[in-house]
Amino acid sequence: MALAENGSPERRENKDRRNEPTVPFTKSSLKGSRRYERRKLDRQKNHFVDRYGWRAVFLIFMIINLSTLDAFLTLTLIDMGIVREGNPVMAYFLSLGMVPFVIIKYFITVICSLTILVLKNHSFRGLISGKRFIVLSLVIYLLIIMYEVLLLALN
Repeated sequence: MALAENGSPERRENKDRRNEPTVPFTKSSLKGSRRYERRKLDRQKNHFVDRYGWRAVFLIFMIINLSTLDAFLTLTLIDMGIVREGNPVMAYFLSLGMVPFVIIKYFITVICSLTILVLKNHSFRGLISGKRFIVLSLVIYLLIIMYEVLLLALN
């Protein structure tokens, strides 16, 4: 049996789990208890958590709902002849019909939003953290919705 630094017998037989990153999708993530890293040093690194705070989940929920509202406002503005779809990928799905357009926009938003939620404690090349990206996405969607409502009000 190995000895610990203080000279007492080492009781741990496995290697320290903190030396390796946490896997984001595990059985324990469904019932996990870690919302944040307790140690200051750990908070400075990219890490995954087992549970997500209600604020982050609420912001993701708002982004998904604003994206859906954006899809319907965009369709209304296109139908009125005020705007046209500027995103070539979404323009392709719009050419297939309104339902494929809304469904694809919804699923793209959900997949991207959930990815950002899982990576909320990561910094992307040191430019922006996942938390800030969530807030930035929400602000951009709010500005888009305000612009679309303004276009509808003026016509």
